[in-house]
Amino acid sequence: MSSERLFALPVLLAASLAVLLALLLAAALPAAAQSLPDAPDAPGSIAGTVTAEGGAPLAGIEVQIYRLFRGHWLLERTTTTDAQGAYRVGVLGAGTYRTGFRDPGNRYGQSFYAAALTLEGATEITVTGNDVAGIDGVLKLAGAITGSYSTTGRFSNYSYPLGIEALVNVGGAWQAAASAPITTTGPFTLAGLQPSVYRVCIGAFIANSLEPVRYCYEDVVTGVDNAQPVTVTAGLTTTGIDLTAGVAGDGATIGGVARAVNGGAVAGITVRLSLSPPADQLGETLETTTDATGYYTISGLTPGTYQVAFIDNDARFYLTQYYSHTVRAVEASPIAVGRNEARLDVDATLVPGAEVNGALRILGEKPQFAGVTVQDADRIESSVTSYDAYDPDSGMFRVHPLAPGRYKICVTAFLGGVAFFGCYGGASAADAEVIPVSQGATATGLDINLGEGEFDGAISGTVTAGGQPLPAIKVTLYSPYTGGFPPDSALVDVFTDAQGRYTIGGLPRGGYLVGFRDPRGTYATQYYFNNNSLDRATVILVDPITQVVGIDAQLIPGGTLSGRVVRENDEPVANRPISIWRAIGWNEGWIPDRLDSINEQVTTDADGVYRLAGLAPGVFYVCTGGSYLSLPAPDPIYSNDGCYGAPLLLRNPFLGQPAIVRAGQETAHVDIYIGRTLPERAYLPAVARE
Repeated sequence: MSSERLFALPVLLAASLAVLLALLLAAALPAAAQSLPDAPDAPGSIAGTVTAEGGAPLAGIEVQIYRLFRGHWLLERTTTTDAQGAYRVGVLGAGTYRTGFRDPGNRYGQSFYAAALTLEGATEITVTGNDVAGIDGVLKLAGAITGSYSTTGRFSNYSYPLGIEALVNVGGAWQAAASAPITTTGPFTLAGLQPSVYRVCIGAFIANSLEPVRYCYEDVVTGVDNAQPVTVTAGLTTTGIDLTAGVAGDGATIGGVARAVNGGAVAGITVRLSLSPPADQLGETLETTTDATGYYTISGLTPGTYQVAFIDNDARFYLTQYYSHTVRAVEASPIAVGRNEARLDVDATLVPGAEVNGALRILGEKPQFAGVTVQDADRIESSVTSYDAYDPDSGMFRVHPLAPGRYKICVTAFLGGVAFFGCYGGASAADAEVIPVSQGATATGLDINLGEGEFDGAISGTVTAGGQPLPAIKVTLYSPYTGGFPPDSALVDVFTDAQGRYTIGGLPRGGYLVGFRDPRGTYATQYYFNNNSLDRATVILVDPITQVVGIDAQLIPGGTLSGRVVRENDEPVANRPISIWRAIGWNEGWIPDRLDSINEQVTTDADGVYRLAGLAPGVFYVCTGGSYLSLPAPDPIYSNDGCYGAPLLLRNPFLGQPAIVRAGQETAHVDIYIGRTLPERAYLPAVARE
C-alpha cells in the first residue's frame, strides 16, 4: 500500500461495523477522533459460484451477504455473479454471515446457502480474517403464485398489514419464503419461488397484539397449520389463490344481547373481546357495538379463551360489565371457543352507574389540565383515574359511571406548568372525606380548592469552583413531571450573585430539579446532586413552609466538542440539530452499557459547523437530527440523519464512534457525514501505513 495518508469518514463503514465497535476504546486518542488503527492486512471474504441445475453457470445473479448483529440478520453487502457465475465479496469483518441468491428476472427461484428456502433456515458462515470459498448456489427454475386480494370491513380494525406471504415450515416454525406488499386490493403475484409446497396468507398486526394475525388460503383464520397447501412447480404459475381479509372463515363466533334491568334492549354498547394470552404477551382485542335490538356478533375468531366486556362509551350511563354479570375484570367468566364453534348466549344485563361531580380551582383559577382519581374507600387497591373527567372551560369535573360504594376523590391539577395535588375534604387520600354513592345516584357539589399556602417554598444554595464563589452562573429550575428535558420542563432561570449565591422563591409544594450552567462555557454544566444528566438529577422536595437550603454545586472545568456536518461533495448541512449522549460503562464488545442523553443541543451554522461547550469530561456520542432519543437497546434506527462514526443513514449513537472530552480542552473534527451514497472504494477507512 502507498505510504500516502488517506482519510475517509468512519460513517461510511457499512461493511465493517463489528471492526469499528471492537476498536472504539483502543482508538481513544486525544487528537482528531476520526482516526482509527491500521486496517487488517487480510480482511475476510466469501466466494463461490452460482449454477443452474445441471451445472450451467448463471451470470447476473444477485448475491446478498447478511451479517448477524445483536440477534438480527442485517443486509451487509450485495454483488452479482460474473459471466462464469462466480462472485467474491471481500473486506468482511470478523463475524457470522448468511448468503442468499436471487435472480432479478425471476427465472430461477431464490435460494439461501445451502439450498435453504428462507434466510432463517440458511447455513451460517464464519469469517475471521480468512477467505471462505465454496459458498455455492444451485438454482432451480422458478414457479409463481397469482391470485386476487380483497378485504371486508373488519380489516379496518388492524393497524397495518404485512403483505401477502408464501410460507414454509422450517424447524417447526412458519417462515416467509417470499412476500409482496399490499398497496391496494386486486391481483397479486408471488414470483421467483423455488418448487415446493407453500401456505399462502395475508398477515397483519391487530391493535394491542404482539403476534401477527393471518388470513390464509382458503378462508382460514385459525392459523397457518390449517391453511390449504399450494404446490409450486418449476416453470409454471399456480393461479386462483384468492385471499379475503376480514372473513369469518373457519373461525369461531361469539354473540349475545345487552339489556337493561327492565328487559329493554340497549343499543350502541361497545362489546370488547380480549383473547386471554400467555402471561408474557398481549392478547388480541376486537370490538363491535350492539344494534338497535341490543344484539351483537363477532366472527372469525381464532380458537382460544376470551373475556367479554360491555362498555357504555358514549352515554356513560351504564356501568362497564364483564361476562358474566360482574363489574370487575378479575371476576369475569372466561369463554372458550374452538374452530367453527358459535357461542351466541354471551349476554349482559346492564345497570346504571352513580356519578360524582364538583368544581376544581387553584387559588380561584381554573386549572389548565387535571387528572381525577376516584378511590374505593373500602378497597384501597381499587381506584379509577380519569384525564377526561375535567372540563377546563367550566372548571368542573364529572366522573361516571361508578358502582355503588364509598369513595374518596383526589386530583392532580396543573396551572402555568406547575402541579398541585389535593383531595376532597383533605390534603391527601389518608384524610380525605368519604363520599357514599348509591346505584344511579349523583353526588354533586364536591368542590376541591388547591394552592392555599403552597407558594411559600424556596430553594437556595451556593455555586463554587475550586473553593471560590462563581458569579453569573445560570441556575435553572425544572419540573420532573415532563420527562426531565428542556424546554418544556424549565420553570425559571436566575443567576448567582458576586458571592456565588442564589435563591428561587415562590414555589408550591412538589418536586424540582436544579441545573447549573456557565454561559461562558468555561465550567461544565451540572445538575444537583453532582450529575451530568438532567434525567438522572436528584429530585428536591419542597415544603411551602420551609426553605430548602444547601442546594450547592461545585463546578469543574468543562471541555468542548466541535465538528462539521456534510453530505455528498462536502456540501455543508446548515441548521441541523446536534444531540449528544454520555457513555456509561462498557460491555464485552466495547459497546457502552448505557447512554445518558445530555441536555445540550445546538444547530449547525451556514458552513455546517457546530460547537458544544461546557461539557463534563467523559466519552460522548454525537448525532444529527431531532431532540432526545429513548435508547433501551442498541438496535438500528434508520433515518435521513446520522451519527459520528456510525454506518451510513443509521441514527443510533450505540453504533457510532466515541469522542473524548477533556477538561479545558476542545475535541475538534467530530464530523458527521449524512450523505445517501458511498464514495467509491470506501468500505474501510483508509489510514496511514508504514
